[in-house]
Amino acid sequence: MYSDYNHNIEVADNSSNTKIISKIRDFSLKEDLQYVMSGNDKLNFGFTTTHHNLNPGIIDASASANYNSKH
Repeated sequence: MYSDYNHNIEVADNSSNTKIISKIRDFSLKEDLQYVMSGNDKLNFGFTTTHHNLNPGIIDASASANYNSKH
């Protein structure tokens, strides 16, 4: 299973342009197996793995935005 979530907020006015970007990307893999040994005996096993890639916030601001002020 693969999911890719992007959340973008953009604020633009005459003097500045600012973007706030958040991303979540997941990749999951799951496998279930069954081994029948004999009669009513069986062995169930498997694995699950998930890779999370989180980027909670990037601020991309133009040079004239207040985020880049040197006060």
